[in-house]
Amino acid sequence: MSGNAPPRAAIVFISVIFVAYALFVFWRATFDFQPVATLLAFVGFVGGIGIAFDHKWASYCIYVASFIAASTWLYFTVAVAIASWPYDRVLFSIVSLIPGMLLIALVATSSLYVYKYFNAHSDDT
Repeated sequence: MSGNAPPRAAIVFISVIFVAYALFVFWRATFDFQPVATLLAFVGFVGGIGIAFDHKWASYCIYVASFIAASTWLYFTVAVAIASWPYDRVLFSIVSLIPGMLLIALVATSSLYVYKYFNAHSDDT
């Protein structure tokens, strides 16, 4: 293991987060009939299971699911801002953006950790 690679426990944690998020998205997508969200859930679930079993191909699923989750949040946030922001006060607006910013931080950090982990273990695929 390279000294710069994230520990295996971090990858397992990321796996659990992605599988849990995928199950939640799938559950919501079935009630709202959202086929695109179902696809996101499938990609995230496969990626989460794959990285748990040290499959390098699964890292690409993590990257795709991360990109889709972050870009979807960004798209809808911009769309709401263009239409009419729901809050007049700056503090309320900032507070309303915190969950999405945390989502972006989580998926960006997860992608970075997965990238570093599998690049350090490139001979183990």
